[in-house]
Amino acid sequence: MFKKALVGVDGTESSLKAVVAAKELLEKGVFEEVTLLSVIAPASSVGVAEAVIYIPQVSENLFENAKRVLEDTLAATGDHEKINTHIEAGIPGDVIIGMAKRDGYDAILVGSRGFSGVKRLFLGSVSTQVVQSAECPVFVIR
Repeated sequence: MFKKALVGVDGTESSLKAVVAAKELLEKGVFEEVTLLSVIAPASSVGVAEAVIYIPQVSENLFENAKRVLEDTLAATGDHEKINTHIEAGIPGDVIIGMAKRDGYDAILVGSRGFSGVKRLFLGSVSTQVVQSAECPVFVIR
């Protein structure tokens, strides 16, 4: 039914549920391949007279953390030859939507942290942004 599915992974229980769901759908033939995407979100910028200071060590630590999250997620769900991993930097919702469009994904799976009401208003929600803006079907896994 779908060829490629993209799954947002951030190390939370809800994203692990999305990965498990994607793997089950892959094994049932709903998806042909799955990519687990970990997004390195931008941290607060350090600015001096409107110039941003780049701190390589911080970026490398964030990359290593994202890599570890993907490795732990794969280990928790078991290895599968049709599951790929990818890391990108940026705003999570924007990166998920952009990668899905750019690389021709047929579906997106994201976990839902269950925020509602005022909490969602102030904290925002990656899953809400993806549902509202993606050009392909989005599965929100609870």
